[in-house]
Amino acid sequence: MKVSIIVPIYGVEKYIKNCLISLFEQTYNDIEYVFVNDCTPDNSVQILTDTIELYPNRKEQVKLINHAKNKGLGAARLTGFNASTGEFIMHVDSDDYIPKNAVEVLVNKQTLSGADIIEGSYQKFIDDKTLFVEYPFNGSKEDRIRRIILQYNISNNIWAKIIRKSLYTEHDIFNIEGIDAGEDYVVLPRLLYFAKVASTNEVVYYYRDSDVSTFKPSYKNFLSFQRAKKVLYEFFIKNDKEKYIDTLMLAVLTSIRENRKESFGENKIANDYPIFNNHLLFRFISGLFYRKFIPYSICNFIFKLVRHIYLIKH
Repeated sequence: MKVSIIVPIYGVEKYIKNCLISLFEQTYNDIEYVFVNDCTPDNSVQILTDTIELYPNRKEQVKLINHAKNKGLGAARLTGFNASTGEFIMHVDSDDYIPKNAVEVLVNKQTLSGADIIEGSYQKFIDDKTLFVEYPFNGSKEDRIRRIILQYNISNNIWAKIIRKSLYTEHDIFNIEGIDAGEDYVVLPRLLYFAKVASTNEVVYYYRDSDVSTFKPSYKNFLSFQRAKKVLYEFFIKNDKEKYIDTLMLAVLTSIRENRKESFGENKIANDYPIFNNHLLFRFISGLFYRKFIPYSICNFIFKLVRHIYLIKH
């Protein structure tokens, strides 16, 4: 079973060699490596080509695709996906790395389970300091999807997994160019909706918690997340409106809350979701955030209370 590992490259010359070594020294052999150079301004690609020469047994398994202009992470993931030929897809960010047996562990679990998504644990680290291990979610698929949509105490990472490629293609689920904050958020819940999932507690990914990989609040990132939420809204309204309608409402309120917190400007978010106009709770909470004379702390407390009650209910 061939696994295609997709690796976007941009501004990672300090870290990419460690990533490459971990990829090329995998104990599993049937791997296709798809690197996407998103017009990196540094020496990352040269480090890649130099490192490939150290692993002649892997050289024929490597594809390097160069974007003509910088398109962002969402587009880089999509380019890599379109160029891949493996039955399963694995995403690895080029400032992170994986254990040498990661692919083998995930493939073995897939063989036993027949699952569409196989995920493992991941460990955070900062430079040489290791942090905590995050284990796969232990709960129902519906609860997981709800929590991801709400961005509530759960990761939405597309890495630390292998994913059946046909799961993407048969359901028209792809990364979207321009969605670079929320690029995993827009994909994973939709894949989970259709997928059989299996997991292992073995660590299969090392995630760098640093300035390179840390999400930073900005108006650009906020707008990107808004595009991602609109895609999820349209998907779940179409596929399972009754089950996820309240979740989607709270997700929109989360955006209204963030807009108020960060003072990004005039708030017109609710206009994009007319389905909630007659929802009294939505109108009440959004109205609180719209009124600048009401302290943010009070609005936020009421929102968190409602969200907590909702999650207990479900």
